[in-house]
Amino acid sequence: MKQSKWITAVTLAALLLGGIPSAYAAPMYNPSDGITAGSEKSDTSKAKADIIAKDIQKVNKARGDSLYSPLYNNRSEDREALAAIAAFINTLQSKGTPYTLTEEESDSHRQSFQLRMSVEQKDKPDIRIMLYNTDTLVFGEDAYSYKVQDAKLAKFFMEQFQEAQEPKLPSSVSFGESITIKGASSGSESGTVDVFLMPAPPWESFTSANGIEYPANNAIWLYRSITEFGRYDFTFQMPAYGRTLDGKSVAIKPGNWDFAIHVTTYMMAQSVMIKPASDPVLALQGIPLANAKPQIRQGKTLLPLRLAAELTGHDIIWDQRHRRVGIDTDAKLLAASPASRDIEVWLAGKPVKTEIAPLLLQGTVYVPLETLTAHLGVKAEWMAENRVVNLSLPTVLLKPDKHTNDADVHDMLQLLNEYVKQYNAHNEQSIKPLFNNEIKWARSFAYRPLFQHT
Repeated sequence: MKQSKWITAVTLAALLLGGIPSAYAAPMYNPSDGITAGSEKSDTSKAKADIIAKDIQKVNKARGDSLYSPLYNNRSEDREALAAIAAFINTLQSKGTPYTLTEEESDSHRQSFQLRMSVEQKDKPDIRIMLYNTDTLVFGEDAYSYKVQDAKLAKFFMEQFQEAQEPKLPSSVSFGESITIKGASSGSESGTVDVFLMPAPPWESFTSANGIEYPANNAIWLYRSITEFGRYDFTFQMPAYGRTLDGKSVAIKPGNWDFAIHVTTYMMAQSVMIKPASDPVLALQGIPLANAKPQIRQGKTLLPLRLAAELTGHDIIWDQRHRRVGIDTDAKLLAASPASRDIEVWLAGKPVKTEIAPLLLQGTVYVPLETLTAHLGVKAEWMAENRVVNLSLPTVLLKPDKHTNDADVHDMLQLLNEYVKQYNAHNEQSIKPLFNNEIKWARSFAYRPLFQHT
């Protein structure tokens, strides 16, 4: 669909300008002497060069609070549209006559509700274009100083604003439910998108210790994504926990909230009803796990054993023939006795008693929640109000003195421990400086794939 839109734009430009190839060489109007490019004049009164598509770095579009996807030369999908806009501007300039806006027409508030386009060029002034009325445009370098009355050109200009990218936020959402947010930002080429919950406006600006800008001092941060070429499109699951301005992790209660989206310099909010999960949801540190759902049997909550074992650093094997699952257990021990009727769980070479028999469901063994907390050190919380089982894992750090006598390796392990602590605390501002030093191994360590996202 996007490709079709741009082809239509180019086709329209061809109709307006008598063919795209000749449009690129459209004559330029010089308001100082009324000549066109190509006329013989002295260097002191020479006409300006045509706008060349490759020199356009970015095109911003605006009208009131509406958001439109910007066009970037660095984005290959936008180049055909930029070529059409370059041809359009060349024709505008060939037909333009000098014009000075009245005081009323110059009012910034009034202009904010008009269709406006800003064209950023490489090493040249920006070109600003505004729809004056249904068949007239005003334009100029950094100011509206020329006017063109041409219904076809005005129509082409208006067609560039057909695709407003207002983010759509849900009016209600349950814990664990997927939320997709898509929109546009006219700010920088790349940036961040933060999602918050807050009880209600008014908005203010507060910056947390890890550099996140909160819309209110009682807002709860939920999620961060990125913008690329002024666009964002991401999906996350409604978490059971969020992070406050002072860095604390807090449980989110069902009820009426405001969803707030902060994109670079833009903020919007919408009322939302947060509802309990329809089915129990399993979360890790408050973040829902999409492919691991709790099971309820005989009034007990059962969780996937393999998931819990791997999260806590244990080795796990499944002996299907003997219906035994072993954690840190030799496979020979699991096969040493006849198959059991019910599934057995073995830990460190010994069978473990469970309150009810483990459940085998679609190839996954589920065990009672109490088994995980008692034997694997997993902390679990049943959030009845949300219908969420939240698992908490302790931060496991390495012991450098135990692993190596090499000084450099020792320092690397300490650096890794500090990284893990700061990462778990969501303290982005403290992560980057860990690798900003003159130690050669630290610099190379920082650029390994594990750390590329920092």
